[in-house]
Amino acid sequence: MKKWVFFTIGAALFLTLCLAFFVPYGKDGKQSTFNIVVPTREALSKYSQSFYFDRFDIVHAYYIRSGWVDTWESPYSYTNQEYPPLGILYFSLPRMITSTEHGYVQAFVVLAAATYVVFLLLMWKLLKELQRPHWYMVALALPSFLYFIVSRFDIFATTVVMGAVLLLFKKKFVGSMTFLGLAMLIKWYPIFLIPFAIAWASRVGVSRYSIKKGVYWATVVFVFVTGATIATSGLDAFFPYAFHTSRSIEVGSFVGVILKLLYAIHIPVGSDAVLMGIGFALFGIQLLPLLYGVLSYADMKRRVLSFDDFLRFSFLAVIIFCHAGKIYSPQWEIWWLPLALLVLRGRFEWTLLIIIDVLNFIIFPLIPIFYQSAGVQTFYFDAVIILHMATVLLLSISIAKPLFAKYQSQQKRDVRLNSSTAD
Repeated sequence: MKKWVFFTIGAALFLTLCLAFFVPYGKDGKQSTFNIVVPTREALSKYSQSFYFDRFDIVHAYYIRSGWVDTWESPYSYTNQEYPPLGILYFSLPRMITSTEHGYVQAFVVLAAATYVVFLLLMWKLLKELQRPHWYMVALALPSFLYFIVSRFDIFATTVVMGAVLLLFKKKFVGSMTFLGLAMLIKWYPIFLIPFAIAWASRVGVSRYSIKKGVYWATVVFVFVTGATIATSGLDAFFPYAFHTSRSIEVGSFVGVILKLLYAIHIPVGSDAVLMGIGFALFGIQLLPLLYGVLSYADMKRRVLSFDDFLRFSFLAVIIFCHAGKIYSPQWEIWWLPLALLVLRGRFEWTLLIIIDVLNFIIFPLIPIFYQSAGVQTFYFDAVIILHMATVLLLSISIAKPLFAKYQSQQKRDVRLNSSTAD
């Protein structure tokens, strides 16, 4: 096993031990760190449905916020909405059929299931086109991935993104960019794919005119829908941007665990100025792949030599955005796992993928359910977050390694070519 694997695992275990010995969990301090209260049958049954279906969030995040359909108001004027406009439209579709809470939940599940079927068909086609084994589809039924299919609307964005990836593979660049423009109106993460898609398209001979046209239509779609939203909602349409930029460091994020440890050993990290600075730094890290693709396009273009390279860069850009920030939402696994599936190689990467999904499922819903019903100490929650981050890092490094190997090989060829030219 490589040294970087041992180093990552060792660092995760070290941080976990530091949490256990330095952070005073619970009312009794360190003595309660490892205590587990066995939940009563009555307490556990109260939350048992949430093990496989998150009805609470469907009702409170989507049903209530789709009330604008009944009142004929603008979505953003009706209530605070932190989602992009097409995302709101998607989870409001069931409200156009029924206004009852029970009926809405049923309709939402049907809508999510139908979207999931379309997504599976796209993934089947992509695996076939990329000559990958179709049994890879089993990863799309892993517990955490499957849990969030029917509990969140992220599958809608991912379906549109995978449609864009398929069109890009077929060199239908304009259609691909249009799909990515639409996807950015559901969730914002698809923007990270665009620089690498342009680099690959120019590499395989897509004309400059088609590339400009594709970027034009992606921009037109995004600007038109955004403009229409502003026209109907006014300044309320900017709430999603204000909401996400003003969010503080939240429980569940890796940096939140690290700050908890630093605070416990009396390193002053609790002031508003420090936390704001950390937040800006993390946001910069999240944007690094996009900034690299835009500001260092010429260098990046030399690295995107194949469609596999495009997929690997896209995966790395999305997973960095998901895990390097001040917040972490477990449903974001739906964003990056399909991209990982298209480049996955060997037992090691498969093992890591399965471990990540299981740990993600433990982070939510398992530990929060047990915490609500039995008062499980949060040490276990923080420990799982560290282990989850370690496995994500291992998978990311493993998927990135072929890119570095290609780049080093290309550099050696350039050196040999320059030396032979000089001679």
